[in-house]
Amino acid sequence: MKSIGQCGTSTIVLPTTAGPDGRFQDGEPGQESLTATQLVAEFLNSQQEEFANLIFDGLGEEFSDIDDMQLLRAINELIGDILNHANQWSKGQRYAQTALAIDVGAVAWDMEANPHTVLILTEDVTSFTVSNYKAGATYELTLMQDASGNKSCAWPSIVHWPGGKILDVTQAPNSEDLVNFSVRDDNGVPILRAFAGQDFKVVS
Repeated sequence: MKSIGQCGTSTIVLPTTAGPDGRFQDGEPGQESLTATQLVAEFLNSQQEEFANLIFDGLGEEFSDIDDMQLLRAINELIGDILNHANQWSKGQRYAQTALAIDVGAVAWDMEANPHTVLILTEDVTSFTVSNYKAGATYELTLMQDASGNKSCAWPSIVHWPGGKILDVTQAPNSEDLVNFSVRDDNGVPILRAFAGQDFKVVS
């Protein structure tokens, strides 16, 4: 396996038929480390200056302060260009589905951390709090009754419902309701709006 340079403490290697497919190695050949995708993700999660330093290491070059500033400026412009323009994805984009828990009748939902979530009603929900919702964002909640059904669900008073009518969840055992939330901005205050489809089932 042929080494083509260093990136931090990792050696960048060319793939061969006998070796990992384009992987980064630490130390001796055969000691597999991060994939290229993982390493790039690590770069992007770090501060820009650290990102630049890792690029410098990878190139194996000495940079002046002017070079440093030019590279940081280029990174800023690239990130800004990506964020400020419409992008067309070649694959579907999705959130991982998470589960909310009921703790003695109480449910707490961090919406930004769990934008696509499911709540199985194993008992009545008497207290439901939501937090960390952002203007311009959308969130999804699937509500499912357990096998016995007939569980109720209280809702946060801050939620705006169509016509001002709060949602009464479907009571039938194993029933499924879907609630979508859309957040608008009101002079810097996020307004949480909800609308629902109820009792989802196959056509009989």
